[in-house]
Amino acid sequence: MGKWGKYLKRYNKQWESDPVFKAWIQPSTEEAVNAGKGEAYCKLCATNLRAHKSDLLDHRRTKKHTTRENSLATTSRGRLDSFGTN
Repeated sequence: MGKWGKYLKRYNKQWESDPVFKAWIQPSTEEAVNAGKGEAYCKLCATNLRAHKSDLLDHRRTKKHTTRENSLATTSRGRLDSFGTN
């Protein structure tokens, strides 16, 4: 086992204010953590992740995440004043 094998990483609350993560990260539920599903949660993908910064950065580059992130950013809504007018 490597020298980092016994090092247990935890969810870092500062990630919620980091511009890279703040739009989509939150802590996992206690039930998910107890079930071994990870300590971080992606709100866009509804996925539990390990609380390792490198894992979060890798997840951010996945096709599923980038597709959802792009669709969220490009979703446009009509203005209210344009509805109901002829």
